[in-house]
Amino acid sequence: MLKEKNSEKEDCGRPFRRIAGGSGFADSIFRTQADSRNYAYSMLRRVLRREELDEESIRMFCRTGMFVFMKEEDVLLILTERDIELLRAGGIHALEDFLARHLLEPEAAGIE
Repeated sequence: MLKEKNSEKEDCGRPFRRIAGGSGFADSIFRTQADSRNYAYSMLRRVLRREELDEESIRMFCRTGMFVFMKEEDVLLILTERDIELLRAGGIHALEDFLARHLLEPEAAGIE
């Protein structure tokens, strides 16, 4: 079986298919070909811009296979690379919606 280059991510031998689409050609290419780190960072920036928040208000730190989202000194969310890829496979705006729900509306996400 042939695999499309950069459009599938291996996880325990099972590929995650990245959903194509976006607001334009360049956005569509970025969404399918960016690595997990750049994709997560870009989606965080989009969420903050959409909500008209300072892009430095919530920061993302990366470690091998992990993404930590912080506001000031508080950890708001920790995701693994696998989490990011599962959300990417779920829909075009799935990661953006997830970040908005869990980072901007902590009460709705069950975080106190």
